[in-house]
Amino acid sequence: MVYLDECIATAAQVGEVFWRAWALWAISFVEVDHDPERVMAAGIEALQIHGRMGGRLGLAFSIDPLAWVNERQGRHTQAATLFGAAAATWRGIGGLVGSR
Repeated sequence: MVYLDECIATAAQVGEVFWRAWALWAISFVEVDHDPERVMAAGIEALQIHGRMGGRLGLAFSIDPLAWVNERQGRHTQAATLFGAAAATWRGIGGLVGSR
């Protein structure tokens, strides 16, 4: 996690967004079973950055951990909405829809 945190800090310092967004996604993916608050914060920020960049692949990846956390915390309606958004995004880029 130290390297991801360092990547995010350095990217923010120099104004780089592409790798910052992917490092944020990586944190949300890795922490999904350990730190739900961090997943939500990192995942939402990654989602926002990918959205501004128009990166649909990044959007698809970034939605998934948010859905997983909502599902694990019993917020099934929010999770279903996010899983649906992720599935639509994956289909839109020709990807396979799956689950963790």
